[in-house]
Amino acid sequence: MSAEIHIYLRKIKTFLTSNEEARNYFLNGLNEELFFNELEVVSENNFNTTGNPTLTKEQFEGIKIKLKPNKLNKEEENLFFDFKDFGLISLN
Repeated sequence: MSAEIHIYLRKIKTFLTSNEEARNYFLNGLNEELFFNELEVVSENNFNTTGNPTLTKEQFEGIKIKLKPNKLNKEEENLFFDFKDFGLISLN
């Protein structure tokens, strides 16, 4: 890993450690280790492609979506029905 990527990742980790609001937004309900591993992969790809490891807002959101647990809580389970080939549908 290049020094630029290492420095960038360290800054992100420091920011998320010191800013509780950002930490809750990005890491709430996610596996922190998986988040930072994915952050490293995308950062390396950016660096290899553009020479800059910085992620865009869309890339950060993409990581959140990719790692987001796909489980519904008990309340949500009762509101949705699973129809074959259509996914979850609410009958409200």
